[in-house]
Amino acid sequence: MTKVLLVDDDDALLQSFKQSLPHFAPEVEVRTAPSGAIAMQILDAETIDVVISDLRMPGIDGIDLLGHVSRTRPDIAFLALSGGVSPEVEEELRQMGVTQVVAKPVRAETLVQRIREALEGARGYVQGFSLPTLTQLIEIERKSCTLEVHVNGKTGFLFFQEGELIDAQSNGIEGPDAAASILCWPAGEIQIHRKCARNVRKIREAAQEILLRCLVKLDEQRQDHDTAPVKVVFEDLLEGAAGVAGGGGQMMRLDAVLGEFREQVPEFVATDLVNLESGLSIGGCSADAAFDASAASASFGEVVRANLRALELLGMDTLCAEDILITTARVNILLRMLGRNYYQCLAIGKKGSLGFARAVMKKYEPALLSALGEVDSQA
Repeated sequence: MTKVLLVDDDDALLQSFKQSLPHFAPEVEVRTAPSGAIAMQILDAETIDVVISDLRMPGIDGIDLLGHVSRTRPDIAFLALSGGVSPEVEEELRQMGVTQVVAKPVRAETLVQRIREALEGARGYVQGFSLPTLTQLIEIERKSCTLEVHVNGKTGFLFFQEGELIDAQSNGIEGPDAAASILCWPAGEIQIHRKCARNVRKIREAAQEILLRCLVKLDEQRQDHDTAPVKVVFEDLLEGAAGVAGGGGQMMRLDAVLGEFREQVPEFVATDLVNLESGLSIGGCSADAAFDASAASASFGEVVRANLRALELLGMDTLCAEDILITTARVNILLRMLGRNYYQCLAIGKKGSLGFARAVMKKYEPALLSALGEVDSQA
């Protein structure tokens, strides 16, 4: 049953639509409100699918009500009733979150059609996707939409405009803090609304960067409760871990960085660092004994060199290449240059997020380069 809230200060119009709409659409239940203030009370107390409101009303008018809906229930379709507006004003209303502008007077059967158009294809449920994977797809496809996320009684909204996360909302929190909270929630129910219910950008970071920062923080919190006598912290690796020196100390530090890197990549299979000139593996780690990371990574040297030659022919700086993607039936493989002398090979399972894996590789690049420099100095 679709529940529609009709808001207008014209009581005769309210009663007319309350009686006629169910006649043309038995699946529609109509609630009415003679003012924006009463409409807000109903919205706070009930589950409403569609709001149809006159824009001009005394007191809290339709624009005020639209703002309330956009802040508190961005999943609701909002139809604005108007005596006639210009195309420019109609576009501004859409930017504010109006789903459709309906000119008055309007017949009941026409209004039913507008309601169905607003709901048809406007939302859908997603199963089998994690938030990191879904946000990556939205970024790649440059989609404008709103993600409604439900986890353990909590509800959050992520607002995307042309693939970029511009705002988030959860439990009275908005902006980057809300996004960081939602993106770190465990798997839950995700509903996609095929419109962005925000037009003001409050978030400047990419969604994957926010997610990476949040997961690093969660990992640090987990390590704080770890009773193991030795704890590796990423910031320590950047600055140089105390007590690691001489002999194999540099390799120990590189292994520590790789170990930390491994823990940050979901669906991790293997990673390896290769000297581009010699083709020798410098170090790596694997979660799959059957996956020979060092041999595979070194074999990709020709692929990396060919890619760099192609960039030179195009007149482009070879450092502009971020990574090369190789897909297989079992794993996805990312090859990323580390400075001009090394490259990193990372293999992840097919369910892993490529966008997130790229973000982790970028995050750990300074620590890996630092550790590799110390290895070179002792060679």
